[in-house]
Order: sequence, then structure tokens, then C-alpha cells
Amino acid sequence: MKKTMFFALLLGIQISFSQIAVLSDLSNDRVMQTGESATGSIQIRNETDEPQQAKIYQTDYTFQADGSNYYNPPGAHTRSNAAWITYTPSVITIAPRSTGTVSYVITVPMDSAQKKMEGSYWSVLMIEGLNKDGDESTLSGKKKRKEMNISQSMRYAVQLSATILNTGKKDMDIAKTELVKDDKGKHLVIDMKNTGTLFVRPDCYAEIYTLDGASCGKFYGSKFRLFPTTSVRNTIDLSTLTAGKYKALIVVDAGGDDVFGAEYEIAI
Repeated sequence: MKKTMFFALLLGIQISFSQIAVLSDLSNDRVMQTGESATGSIQIRNETDEPQQAKIYQTDYTFQADGSNYYNPPGAHTRSNAAWITYTPSVITIAPRSTGTVSYVITVPMDSAQKKMEGSYWSVLMIEGLNKDGDESTLSGKKKRKEMNISQSMRYAVQLSATILNTGKKDMDIAKTELVKDDKGKHLVIDMKNTGTLFVRPDCYAEIYTLDGASCGKFYGSKFRLFPTTSVRNTIDLSTLTAGKYKALIVVDAGGDDVFGAEYEIAI
């Protein structure tokens, strides 16, 4: 440990951290009409005894079942609502042990001959802490002499979605189902894709039966937020089942009459 500190000082490395926390929900979902505006705010807390800054900017956000996440430029996605959103400020300075506010407005466009607003649209506001020694910060603290600076920033993605009232459809695809056996147990792994035009947060479960039809119970997975075109990997624990062959009815319940399913035979 002493050697590490010695070399850091010798090379003039400045290691510093940004200390902010977003207190508000990281997801804000609204049902809106075309032409309607809605306001909201994001609360950011400075957890330190020194002033802190954060920058605010927009990106699109998509994700897939293989674990990939994409923060593309705003407006790159066909269902991006980034152009609907205005916010202020773009850089916020927060006093020690205090809370600052970022305000935003979402305005849904009217239907046009080129585009009818239908279903769910979303993007994110990124809240990224600025290191006081970095080039983007306006706080004092920059070193007079040039040195290598290693900084760690906290970055939060606040999802802002808008669903157009009484439009869109729910549709789900159970793209892949696999039984995985390892030292953690026996799990049914399910890739679920939102192929509709509406945001959903469905229940996912497996009804397990013996081959002669006797029920072995209902086994639940997790609830995930799924935007149109995105997919997630859900895991259902089947470790309590004894060895043998079973029928598995996979159910994705998106609410109301929108229930999707697939049947498989599995060997535990």
C-alpha cells in the first residue's frame, strides 16, 4: 500500500471523486394526449462538505436480453421522445449538504400527415457528477501545475417515458427458453421481447406439470420494465423440483387481456 501511494505522488496523479446522489425516482412514466405538456423535476443531493457540480444531458436508451445497453445520441431511436423534452439547467452547482433541482417539461407533438403519435416513447436525462479538477467544472480547485488526473464520476440515467392515451398495442415474444443447471441450482432462463408499441412491466411465471398432467406449482420470475423493441432475460428458479421430465407453461402477463404464453417440455 505504501509503495502505491509513493508512485502516485511521484507521477503527480490526482485521484478524486464526485459525490452526488439522485433522490428522485429513476423512472417517470406518464400517459399523455397529443399536444399536452407535463412538468417534472429531479432532486440531486450533494453528500459532501464542498460544493459539487453535475451536468445534465440527453441520450436515447435501449437494452437487450444479452445484457447490452445502448446510450445513443438523442433522437437516434424511432421511439425516442428526446425532442419533446426541455430541461434546465444544463449544469447545476449544489452547495455542501444541500439539494438542487433540475426541472423539465415534456410536450407531446400533435399528429401530422407524416406521423401519427401512437404507443410509448422514451429517452433519458443523464445526471453526471463533475470533478472540480476537470475541464468541464467551473468550481475552483484546478491545479496550477499540469498533472495526470484520475477521476470517478457518478452518472445516473433518469428514464422519461410518455404513452399516448388510448393508443398502441401490447405484444410479447418469448424468444428463447433454456433450462440451466449449475452449482446455483436449476433455473429456467427466458428471453422476453416487447414486440408491441406499448411500455409494459409484465408478470412472468412458469406453471409446471408432470407429463401426466399433475400440477407442481407456479414459479415466478422477476418483473422488468420493457419498452417497445427492447428485451430482457428472466430467470425462474426450479431448484425445488425433483429430477424428471415436466411440461412448462411459460406465461407473460402484461395486464388485462394481454397474456402471452408458450409450452415446453423440460428435463430436470
